[in-house]
Amino acid sequence: MSKGVDKQKSIMVTGAGRRLGLLTCQYYLDKGFKVAAITRAKNTALAELAERVPQNFVVCECETYNAAGAAIVAEQFMNRSFDILVNNASYFVEDTDAVANKPAQYQAFFDVHMMFPMLLCDWFAAESNAKSKKDSVIINMSDIYSLKPAFERSLYCSTKAGLENLTQSLAAKFAPLIRVNSVQPGPLAFLPEHTEDGKV
Repeated sequence: MSKGVDKQKSIMVTGAGRRLGLLTCQYYLDKGFKVAAITRAKNTALAELAERVPQNFVVCECETYNAAGAAIVAEQFMNRSFDILVNNASYFVEDTDAVANKPAQYQAFFDVHMMFPMLLCDWFAAESNAKSKKDSVIINMSDIYSLKPAFERSLYCSTKAGLENLTQSLAAKFAPLIRVNSVQPGPLAFLPEHTEDGKV
């Protein structure tokens, strides 16, 4: 890339180990960005990217997408700002039938879809403001289920809806320095757990 290091754009992507997160990392690396991939654990695909463009690619491992995980990210990238933050990490399973297990499952959904992205958004905004970086962007990956919830995934859907509300709040809070938007994709590729009704 011919631009100086100070002008090179950078992006942080959570849930970067597979599917949309991995494709996002690959896309922006091809565009010449510096990319920080946030994942629960390194895998072969991320290792291949690191080997291909080591000067532009770094992986941050956090075992859980929760407050502790957000602290790990903030510590690893202390005093470093990014142009784009993509909150892509997600947890997608059906509601448990066991009432005793629902509090822990709901907490897990909340941590991944709301707590973790909220803390990263606050950290991202603080770093952007500290460096007066204009035209910074936050993209929160929501879901079509946030608008049309499925009863068998009520816990998942409700926390994705919470992420939608959080996005709208942060858009007003961080304007005009940072643009905050959400994307509501449907399935990019059907999983074994998708029913025929769910594919319609």
